[in-house]
Amino acid sequence: MQRVLSAGEVVAGRFEVEHLVARGGMGTVYRALDRAEGAAVALKLIPLPAEATDAASRFEREAALLDRVKHPRIVRSVARGFLDAGHAYLVMQWIDGEDLRCVIERGPLAADDAQHVLACAAEALAAVHAEGIVHRDVKPANLRLRGGRSTDVVLLDFGIARSMNATKRLTATGHLVGTPQYMAPEQLVEGGRIGPATDVFSLGCIFYECLTGKPPFDAEHVAGVLARILYDVPAPVRVVRPALPQAWEDLLASMLHRNDEQRPRDGAALRGLVAKLPALTAPETLPVSLVPAPPPGAGEQTLVTLVFATFDPPEGSDEAARQALPRMGFDVEELAEGSILAAVAARGMVTDQARIAARGALYLRELRPDARIGVVTGRALLGRTTRMGEAIDRAKELLEGLRHDAQEGVWLDAVTAALLEPRFVTEDKANATLLLAERPDEGAGRLLLGKPTPCVGREVELTELESLLGRAIEDGEPQGLLLLGPPGTGKSRLVGELARRIRGAYPETSLLIGRGDPLTTGSPYGLLRDALRRHAGLDAVEDPARAREVVIERLCEPVDAGKRRQVGEFLGELCGVPFPAEASPPLWAARNDALVMEEQIGQAFSTWMAATCAAQPVTLVLDDLQWGDALTVKLVRSLLRSPGQMPLFVFCLGRPETRELFPNVTSSRMYEMTLRPLRRRAIERLVKAVLGEAVGPATVERIVKLSEGNALFLEELIRAAAQGNMNEAPETVVAMLQARLAKVSAPERRLLRAASVVGETFWVGGVRRIVAAWGARDDVDGWLGRLVEEELVELHKESRFPRETQMGFRHALVKDAAYGLLTEADRQNAHLAAGAWLEGAGEADAMALAGHAEQGGDRARAARFYANAAAESLGRNDLWQAAERAAKGLDGEAEGLLRGELFAILALAKYGLGLWQASTAAGREALSMLPQGSFWWCRTAERMIHALPQVGAFDAFFKLAEEVCQVEPAPEALPPFVCATAILHSVSTALFPSTLGEVRRKTRARLEHFDALEEPRSRGIARLWLSLAAMYVEPCLTQIRARIESAMEVLAEGKVFHELCLAHVLHGLAARELGDLDVAEASTRKALALAERIQDGYQTANAAFYLSEALLERDDPSALEESESLARRALDAPVGAFYEAACFRVLAEIALVRGQTSLAEAHARRAVDAVGDTGGMLMYWHAATHLRALVACGRVDEALATVDKRLPSFLALDGAGYLDVPFRLAVAETWDAAGDAAAAKDALREALRHIEVRAEHIHDDRTRSLYLARKDNVRAFAHAREWRLR
Repeated sequence: MQRVLSAGEVVAGRFEVEHLVARGGMGTVYRALDRAEGAAVALKLIPLPAEATDAASRFEREAALLDRVKHPRIVRSVARGFLDAGHAYLVMQWIDGEDLRCVIERGPLAADDAQHVLACAAEALAAVHAEGIVHRDVKPANLRLRGGRSTDVVLLDFGIARSMNATKRLTATGHLVGTPQYMAPEQLVEGGRIGPATDVFSLGCIFYECLTGKPPFDAEHVAGVLARILYDVPAPVRVVRPALPQAWEDLLASMLHRNDEQRPRDGAALRGLVAKLPALTAPETLPVSLVPAPPPGAGEQTLVTLVFATFDPPEGSDEAARQALPRMGFDVEELAEGSILAAVAARGMVTDQARIAARGALYLRELRPDARIGVVTGRALLGRTTRMGEAIDRAKELLEGLRHDAQEGVWLDAVTAALLEPRFVTEDKANATLLLAERPDEGAGRLLLGKPTPCVGREVELTELESLLGRAIEDGEPQGLLLLGPPGTGKSRLVGELARRIRGAYPETSLLIGRGDPLTTGSPYGLLRDALRRHAGLDAVEDPARAREVVIERLCEPVDAGKRRQVGEFLGELCGVPFPAEASPPLWAARNDALVMEEQIGQAFSTWMAATCAAQPVTLVLDDLQWGDALTVKLVRSLLRSPGQMPLFVFCLGRPETRELFPNVTSSRMYEMTLRPLRRRAIERLVKAVLGEAVGPATVERIVKLSEGNALFLEELIRAAAQGNMNEAPETVVAMLQARLAKVSAPERRLLRAASVVGETFWVGGVRRIVAAWGARDDVDGWLGRLVEEELVELHKESRFPRETQMGFRHALVKDAAYGLLTEADRQNAHLAAGAWLEGAGEADAMALAGHAEQGGDRARAARFYANAAAESLGRNDLWQAAERAAKGLDGEAEGLLRGELFAILALAKYGLGLWQASTAAGREALSMLPQGSFWWCRTAERMIHALPQVGAFDAFFKLAEEVCQVEPAPEALPPFVCATAILHSVSTALFPSTLGEVRRKTRARLEHFDALEEPRSRGIARLWLSLAAMYVEPCLTQIRARIESAMEVLAEGKVFHELCLAHVLHGLAARELGDLDVAEASTRKALALAERIQDGYQTANAAFYLSEALLERDDPSALEESESLARRALDAPVGAFYEAACFRVLAEIALVRGQTSLAEAHARRAVDAVGDTGGMLMYWHAATHLRALVACGRVDEALATVDKRLPSFLALDGAGYLDVPFRLAVAETWDAAGDAAAAKDALREALRHIEVRAEHIHDDRTRSLYLARKDNVRAFAHAREWRLR
């Protein structure tokens, strides 16, 4: 229940409620007294629904938008907070006057008043849009006329405002966000692009109403308002106010254009146009009414066919229909109250439009039998836009004039009925024609009781599939569909029917099919690997060298010859056909960096698919997606977003849980459809097609009732009916299948049980091995032949294992039923035998082998395979799967080195995910179990050296540092060892300059020959981290920048994207220290963009922080605001205390610039406290800011105490790095504030000396000038002049 505030009640100890002002859907507004300021304020109380778990954070986010905009035309924010768990409050300045709604209700405004209002509102929107915000609810009630003056208008209520980057679809089924009469077309439709032009449209509606007294899109009901916004153009304003100049009407027309790109782009553009409006040259009288007549000569008339559907209850409209109808050829709008309005896009003859409309209406009826659906064909006026008001009214009249049961069918007007072909089944009624069905094409299907059967009851799904397929192939626009349904509903049957139709309509299409397997769930690229291996015929190739030739010659044949080798190498990684990396630096780099591998495989697959589609259309079928993997889904999503033409159709099928497993699988080009149970008429058709027309009605009725629309159950019931066993039919699918299996011979049942252990797809050799393990001597080949005849299993044309016959169950539930008949002992023995046979046959998927070992009770063996699977996932950058599989292995009986390897993989995966506490816990376990210098030990050490200090594990870090300095790496571990050594050198330089001098000396000596390494990742990383270490202690900035650029070249050549992000960051840091702010900002932005593209959370936070640092150097207030935003973004990333400290230092510097000295001191103190005495050189960086903040607050004694504490250790470092000058300068300013001029001058002289030393190492005049113009240096020079040191 929404809380009510009483007069006299005090909120937050400050705001005393006076009286209620207004109550609305978004909250309640009170006038209150601000006791602190003695001024009136508006207090808005906002309910936070308990079911909306993110309501509080959303309120904070939205209220922060108002804080960002500081402008006289925008209501000023005073305070915000939470009254209780269910309510938030927002306090704003009180504006005396009245809102524009009250003014307009008294009649139209004079032209000059309307122009003043428009000018003020445009000025307000210009300020809002400049901050990257869209208001979304610009309406007369949110424009307040201060003192009642049209020349002083203030914009209110940012309750539903959004950042442009965060704006999503703004309508929901049955709900409307905004005020209908002032909403832009893009606010009413799915996927509408909400932006500044949206607010411009709303303001155009207000300007129109100011001049006419009525909104431009007025109607009795909300549905009518929304339909007219979508399809009509308003009557020209000069019809009722002819004295207005034509330029006024032209501006209004552009503001109200349906296409947002044709409107003024934002408030600033509109403000400029308003300023140019000519004044009235003739006197005028205000209008008393507005005649909604179309403009003369607006255009020609044409026929248009509309489908109009309403639902009961209104909020029950169907999401599937709203998404599917556009793919069938409709322009669809879902009106805010839930109705669907679908217009057939003009194409071909009018009979084509009628046919498409009829199919769409039948589709709606299938989805929603309760819908009231009308189809009309009428005239429409064509001009700049199509005026469909007449057709909409006719559709409403058709439905309102009929009294009928909505479940009977779809209602047609006489014109539409006359245009339909005979294939549509209709029935004439008193006032209209009832559309019943469309006769489908008959086609041979798969066998049931030896007879070919039609694909019944799936006409709607097949129509939608064919429509998407046609759009993909004929228009070259990639399309996809995710079909969801429980097992047994007929998904595989639909694949077969689609394949048949593809062969008939598009015989040149290449059909690729990949299938998931429950034992290999989550295996990286598992589904795509299956599809590509089938496509290339790799399963028939045993020799590895020949397999590589097949990948290059057969699979990559469409690819340009110059790219074929590299594309083939990474498709080989995807397909399980590894190429040697010695002669391929990109492949070598990728195998040492999971992010690089993922990026390269993605690029190779995209290149291959584009080349293949250029040669012929491609349909990619991914079946059983619930057993798929995240990397396949990610690649498919990327493909469907590809720009340009690509005749590609992706058809994914899965069980209902697929949606939860892969929540991001759908997109603007990947649609979703749920396979509904078969309807009664379809069941009757199939029953009569198989059993004959003479089948009795009682039998048909029992089959309809028991099948419950399940296609598999239906087939089994038809078999039972053919055998006269209907009275014995069980009540569940599995029970029926097990009853059927009980009637086959014992050897057949044994083979079915054995096959079920292997999987839905199985091989004769595997079944033979299992049967032998059970001690049976069955004629496996003969009995399997009998099972094929009995339609329980089927023979596959191709086999994944050479020389092995591959077969499969006809239905997944048959396999489940057979598996359910196994005893526990037989099940364990069978899984062990299946695993041994698969390993011998060459099964490459470690998860399949692990699953069999686990099910067979051999947990130690399972752990070995889980380790292999985890390493594979890690190598593909599938970090969640890597962590999950490593955890499974650790839960088993892994011991010794294997356990250490699993901990190492877990540590590396958690590090990449940014979970550093968990990473270091696993990493310390791994380091204690693995041989020092081994491959996995060195890989773990590389990450732990960086992470351990971040989580405060200093003792573990010191121990590891000593071990890295002494260990001799194994040959295969040399690349990660070099990386670990370079990172150790840099970390010890930055954080432990006074205690780890010997470590720095040893690591530097061991890295002297790193350039001899051919592997680009280790070579680039070593150069990079050594450059960072040099920045802390050396004055030669230009040389350091050159070293960083050299590292960037190596990393870019090897496509080591993870570390390339860091390289761009450090390049920006070097440029910033040299005073080249443009290069610094550009390089750091490039790092941030790359980190976001490869979805690296740590590098994203790192780049965001360094960009905030770079922007601090700018004098532009907008740069300062972006710097603050980026620092807070980095602060939200849990990457350790040192980053937390650095972000608070940035916030402190920003507060100092803004004169918020107390806030600056608080932030700086948090930075210093976060690192404490363990911050090394970084601690002096934070201390410098803290000293400046203390002095600015007048707390000089505290600043002196800090100098006394920190200066001796600082002087002992005798550094010349980039942190040196800021601290010396802050010390000089502290002593000056304390009145110790001599000490201040001495400190300043040292700061100036270090500035000069660094300048002497810069030989380029321009670069030296930029360096000397840096803020810290300019401040030092100013003090030198003031203190007469120069």
